[in-house]
Amino acid sequence: MSEAEPKTPEIEKFSGAAEQFVPFMAQIRRQFWAKSDAFSTDKKKIAFISAHFTGHAATWFDDILESEAKLPVTSTEPKLLES
Repeated sequence: MSEAEPKTPEIEKFSGAAEQFVPFMAQIRRQFWAKSDAFSTDKKKIAFISAHFTGHAATWFDDILESEAKLPVTSTEPKLLES
C-alpha cells in the first residue's frame, strides 16, 4: 500500500509586498518539504511558486518569461525554464 500524500494548507498569493515575503517563502518551503517528490526539478519549483504570484510579482515574472523567449539560447547558457 502506498503512502498518501500529506495534506497541506492552501498557499496565500504573493503580490511582491516586502512584508509578505518571509511568510510566503515559509509556506513554499513547507510545500517542498511535504511533497518533495512533486518538486523534483527546479522547473517544477519555479512553476509552482510563480503560480502563486499576483500583482507586481506576477508582472515581474511574466516580464522574465517574455525576455527569455526573445533571447537566443546557446548550449552554454542555462535556461530559466526548459520545455
